[in-house]
Amino acid sequence: MVSLDKVTQSQILKRLNVELGKERENIILVKNRIDQDQKELLENNPKLLETNITLTELESTLSQIQSVREKLANFKLEYEDQEKKLKPVSSKIQDNIDKINQLEQAKLYISCLQWVDQINEELKIEYENPYGIELYQRLCKLAVLLSTSHCKHLYEFVVQTCQFWFGLLKDKYSPGFEDSIRSIKWPFTSSNVSATQRVPSHEVLLKFKKKLKTLLLIQYPSTLNLAKKDDQTPASKAISFPSPTLPIALLLKPLQKRFLFHFAGSKQTNRIDKPEWFLTLILGWLKDHQDFVERHVQPLYNETGHGNAKIELMRGLVQLCVHKLQSDMSNLVSDDLLFSHTVDEVLGFEKELRDIYCYPSTEPSVLQPLYNETGHGNAKIELMRGLVQLCVHKLQSDMSNLVSDDLLFSHTVDEVLGFEKELRDIYCYPSTEPSVLQVFTQPPVLTLWIELEGKFARDKMDVMFESETAWSECHSSNEEDNIDKINQLEQAKLYISCLQWVDQINEELKIEYENPYGIELYQRLCKLAVLLSTSHSVDEVLGFEKELRDIYCYPSTEPSVLQVFTQPPVLTLWIELEGKFARDKMDVMFESETAWSECHSSNEEIKLYECPELFILLLSTMTERYEALPTLEAKAEFLELQLSLLDEYRLRLIQVMHENESLLVQILNTAHYLHYTVNEWSGALHFILLQQFRGGSGLGSTVFDEILSLLDKMICDLRETTLKSAVVAVTAKARRYCNENWLAKELPSVEVEGSMTPSACLMFKELSSQLYVLHEGLATSLFTHVWENLATTLSNFLFDELILANKFSKAGGKQLHFDITRNLLPLFAHYTAHPERHFNRLLEACHLLSIDQVPKNPLHGLKFLSREDCFRVLRNRSDMNIRVSIHDLE
Repeated sequence: MVSLDKVTQSQILKRLNVELGKERENIILVKNRIDQDQKELLENNPKLLETNITLTELESTLSQIQSVREKLANFKLEYEDQEKKLKPVSSKIQDNIDKINQLEQAKLYISCLQWVDQINEELKIEYENPYGIELYQRLCKLAVLLSTSHCKHLYEFVVQTCQFWFGLLKDKYSPGFEDSIRSIKWPFTSSNVSATQRVPSHEVLLKFKKKLKTLLLIQYPSTLNLAKKDDQTPASKAISFPSPTLPIALLLKPLQKRFLFHFAGSKQTNRIDKPEWFLTLILGWLKDHQDFVERHVQPLYNETGHGNAKIELMRGLVQLCVHKLQSDMSNLVSDDLLFSHTVDEVLGFEKELRDIYCYPSTEPSVLQPLYNETGHGNAKIELMRGLVQLCVHKLQSDMSNLVSDDLLFSHTVDEVLGFEKELRDIYCYPSTEPSVLQVFTQPPVLTLWIELEGKFARDKMDVMFESETAWSECHSSNEEDNIDKINQLEQAKLYISCLQWVDQINEELKIEYENPYGIELYQRLCKLAVLLSTSHSVDEVLGFEKELRDIYCYPSTEPSVLQVFTQPPVLTLWIELEGKFARDKMDVMFESETAWSECHSSNEEIKLYECPELFILLLSTMTERYEALPTLEAKAEFLELQLSLLDEYRLRLIQVMHENESLLVQILNTAHYLHYTVNEWSGALHFILLQQFRGGSGLGSTVFDEILSLLDKMICDLRETTLKSAVVAVTAKARRYCNENWLAKELPSVEVEGSMTPSACLMFKELSSQLYVLHEGLATSLFTHVWENLATTLSNFLFDELILANKFSKAGGKQLHFDITRNLLPLFAHYTAHPERHFNRLLEACHLLSIDQVPKNPLHGLKFLSREDCFRVLRNRSDMNIRVSIHDLE
């Protein structure tokens, strides 16, 4: 029994007195209360009143626990006794070991300090001589070794010592190298040297190489990471550029001065709506200097193990573009057209940089590599990196202005993309180097870019659907001329539409300018003017980036001008503008008079029309624009825009079909074409990488699974609708044929050849017409599916509505067999070598109706008719005086 304390007892008694009161009759409620409380206890904890062990087992377990506790206590006492005995000895031994270690470390520490002091003393005497460089290199090697040790203060002391001597050596040897730079007339621009004078004399060149090699030997180790950093703006901190080697930094210095003079001040060349000016200048510098860097600078970099000089130079130039775009981004993001133009220019720049100026590092050099000791980078890459850095700084400085103007921003993106591509593809700028495109991958800039892409795409879709030839068949070609013609036509349509809209606003303003509505009309006109004035910044940056990658082989690992456009606010604006333009384009597509004009395709699997072909071209162009972006995060945002546009286009197709059912075949072909194309895209490396980044659900999943599933369902629904329409048309013409009096048919004479039943003419004519229309209108795979199902449905219809619904004479059976084999099957023989395979049940039934005598086993030789169907067919033969039962067929 459980014992309770006095406080608990008094609480229970008080509660019972309150509930029971003074009446004796209430005592009866006590039993009910006990039962109720017991029930609640059992519901809350069914095991509360249960026990699984006996009292004896509990006592045994407690006894074992007590025994174990006693043993543990004894072990603890023995351990404490032994510890007390050994503690003095072990403590003394450990103290001696610690002292020995401390002495050894102190000895090594002092030896290291003494060695550093000795090197310092020698350097004070020898730093102006070649031997001083060797001493400085020893000091740097020690600093690198100490970087992984726990001697923090010693490491900092040695690093500071290295920095001190690096500063002295840099001050001593840099002026001489700068003099040699001027003696070779660097930089090679049209204003200071002609193309024939870009090769210095042998003596001047030897002096230049000697000074350059000296600077490479005193190059401060990048692994020490204690070099002073330049002040950076918040926009530029997100885009990192490795510091170039000392020779490349000095080679970049005059180029940086020229760049800042033209694009960072109040000069007329510093125009936010002309990003192509500074991007083209950067590409021109690369073209003018890459040969000299590869012939005379890179061999020395190879000799001293410093990597790629050309890429360093390109990286520096790209950095200029990035900084320029970042400075302009705040203005770009506020103007859709300016932003879009900038994106296009950057994409073009990126492409040209990759494709055109690609001179492999395996090309023969004047001097073959001799040594590979110090592990420095590539001189060419350093030079490129420096030039890229100029672009980055320029873009960063302009970004505040670019983001405020859509046209300017878009033009800049196009230029940077072209620059980036040329830098990577032509000048072999590594993909690991900083990119100009990093300016456009910052969240706000990237958002703006995506918005612009969406806007342009939707505008294009509207044009597609409104075109008069939207659903007219057209020729499919991979030639670029056809694409250019389509783009030119669409641009001309938009241009004319814009002029017509302005004229309309003008006419309305003449009437409403004194009313409040006139202010609204004026604001619309101003918005259009802003869009048209600055839509090209993004385009220019994209073009710049493309040229930088494709022509100058600017590596994809290097910083990109497009990084300015991948910052969160700019990227968001970009995406919004892309989406807005895309949707406007979609409206134009659907409204075009030629939206559904057929285009002839070399691929029999698809039927092409102007509207879907322009839409796919729109998405392909968008992919080409954003695939140069340096981060998967930014690419994934553009992918979301493309998926959204695909779904919008699918819904627009359904809407068009409901408004105009005569376009059913064209829309079915369009859905099939979209599915075919998108399915092809899903296997492209670009989209596979995006699927991995998004975290796909399985190995077989793709980024387009959802839209492909929706298109599949749409295709199935439209196929069924098309099939149903054809079946209804054919069966409506077959009613008279099914109601023919087959019992009254007579056998023709031997001399007279059989002929088709007259009432079947309408059915076969309609069937032939439907097959021809479907064959001419549908893609091959769609038509195959439709005619096969049409054949099966027609076979079942004739079996149920004709054979089972009528009585047949022998002549009637033979006539039906003649109609089916000589007239129906040949209609399908145009599309298959074995049309009879789709009418198996019907042919076997005709065989039973046309045979002279029923064999003992009518099922013999029949593969598709069941016993029941065979019985029902034979019962409809009235010319035979037989009785057939189901048992006879077993």
